[in-house]
Amino acid sequence: MLNVLRNLIPALLLGLLALGSEARADAILIKGGTLLTASHGSAQGDLLVIDGKISRAGGSIPPPLGARVIDATGRFVMPG
Repeated sequence: MLNVLRNLIPALLLGLLALGSEARADAILIKGGTLLTASHGSAQGDLLVIDGKISRAGGSIPPPLGARVIDATGRFVMPG
């Protein structure tokens, strides 16, 4: 019985985490590109777009549940 509970606890925790996370089909995460800005030069990192608007930029951003992820390694990401 104890082994069964020990095996169920991680599954239950993952289920609770999934319930607390909102699925974002309207989110796009562009990972690992060189981000070019109109006024602040460039930076390496990720860019998160939600509902067509930039939500976060720079560093390593974890993808929201259900987001489309685009690998931009070796590429440039710029406004426009």
